[in-house]
Amino acid sequence: MAVALLDLDGTLIDSGPVIFAAARHALTTAGLPVPADLRPFVGPPLPVGMQTVLGVPSERVPELIELYRAHQEAHLADTPVYEGVIEMCEALRARGWRLAVATSKYEVVARKTTDALGITGLFDVIAGGDDASADKSVVISRALERLGPLSAAPIMVGDRRYDVAGAHAHGMQVLFAAWGYGSLEEAEGADGIVEEPAHLVAALEELRA
Repeated sequence: MAVALLDLDGTLIDSGPVIFAAARHALTTAGLPVPADLRPFVGPPLPVGMQTVLGVPSERVPELIELYRAHQEAHLADTPVYEGVIEMCEALRARGWRLAVATSKYEVVARKTTDALGITGLFDVIAGGDDASADKSVVISRALERLGPLSAAPIMVGDRRYDVAGAHAHGMQVLFAAWGYGSLEEAEGADGIVEEPAHLVAALEELRA
């Protein structure tokens, strides 16, 4: 049975507006400047993005994460699912694919998000980050462990370089979701670039063949 691991933010859901609002809230509440470009904040593990994208001093990261999460969790239901994603997932499941979410978003927040959007039932597994690690290769390990023995090599789908690197760490093929928040330069090393969710079924089937 074929298996696809799917990133959440920027691949299944357009979480940017909610993430940006939560980041702005956290920064302004803490009296810190808001960067002009917040797009790179979608994708990396939260503590990493806080420092490298938002410029938060390391000693203030726990404080900012608390502010960020409180605002984010109050608006999870405002996150739209990308057009065509639900139909894509249903089509893959009808073809016998098993689907798992593999996201650097903290797992408890990821599950609350999929629950709020009514899409949890599309996936066999939802794996995310935790206080120990939100590194994508670690998250992929969690997803694979929960999926159990596989009869076919899994394929990763994501929109950031973290997805490509995480997949390669496991010797997996990876498709780059061009509709997300990563630049096309981040697709380097991917086995294919998919322009929209409606094209993903065919791309996955082609890689599996």
